[in-house]
Formats: sequence, structure tokens, C-alpha cells
Amino acid sequence: MIWVLSIIIVGLVFVLVQLLLGYQKRAAKLLTVQAPLQRRIQNYEESIKKTAAKLKEEIEPKVDPLEQDFDVVRGRFDQLFAIFFNLQTEAAAVLEKPKRKDEVALTPDDTSQIQDMMYQVRMEAEAISNYLEGFRHDLDIIRRSLSSTDVGSASAEPLEVEDPEEV
Repeated sequence: MIWVLSIIIVGLVFVLVQLLLGYQKRAAKLLTVQAPLQRRIQNYEESIKKTAAKLKEEIEPKVDPLEQDFDVVRGRFDQLFAIFFNLQTEAAAVLEKPKRKDEVALTPDDTSQIQDMMYQVRMEAEAISNYLEGFRHDLDIIRRSLSSTDVGSASAEPLEVEDPEEV
């Protein structure tokens, strides 16, 4: 009985030694394969950092003039919209004002054409306003991206972008 037990124990020790040797070989293989992979990863990381730095250098000087141009266009649009609003109120007053005897009366067709034109201009102005707001949103995203891009750190936090449909 002791013989059987000792043979089983010796067999288990032999299997255990074989497993340990197999794991040691695998660990040695992983260590030899790990160094080239780490070098590749470091090369990719350096390449990404260089590309990010180049992008930042290219984009940063162009954002300020773009924002200034946007502000000029937005100001002109606001002036144009104010003029349109004044014109719209004047047109509404003319359309509703009773006519004097010496004035030429507007036909219903003229009145509807004026109202249609005013409506079309208002819709176009709203479309342009929405476009300008979207453009401002994009400029803000670019500005935040540039300010949050830390080229020196390997673990930069991802930028959260708002959905323009929700804004």
C-alpha cells in the first residue's frame, strides 16, 4: 500500500515539475516577444505625439482669425436682421393702415406677395442663424480640443463632444 501511495506521489511531483517547466518556457517566450512589442508601441506613441504637435501647430494660429471673421459676420448678420425686422414692422403697418384717397391701394395679390417674401426672408434668416450657431459650436469644440490636447501625456482624457441635435 505504501508502494502505491509513493508511486502516486512521485507521479504527481513529476507532473508538477513538468507543468512548472512548461510555464517557465512560456514565460521566457513571452519576455522575448514583449520587448519588440513594447518598442513598436513606443514608436507608435512617439509618432502620435509628433502628429498631434504638428496638428496643434497648424491649427492654433488659424483659429483666432477664424473666430474674428466669425464675429464680424455674426455682427453683420445681426445688423441685417435688425434692418429686416424694422422693414417687416413697417410693411405690416403699411398693409394694415387705412388708405387715403390720394394713395394707390394695394391689391390682395400684392399684399400676399409681400407677406410671402417676408416669410421667405425670415426663414432664410433663421437658417443662416442656425448655421452660424452650428459654426460657433464647432469653433468651441476646436478651441476645447486644442486646449485639452496635452501632447506630453500618454493618457489624455477623451474629449466629450455634445450632440449638435441636443444643443
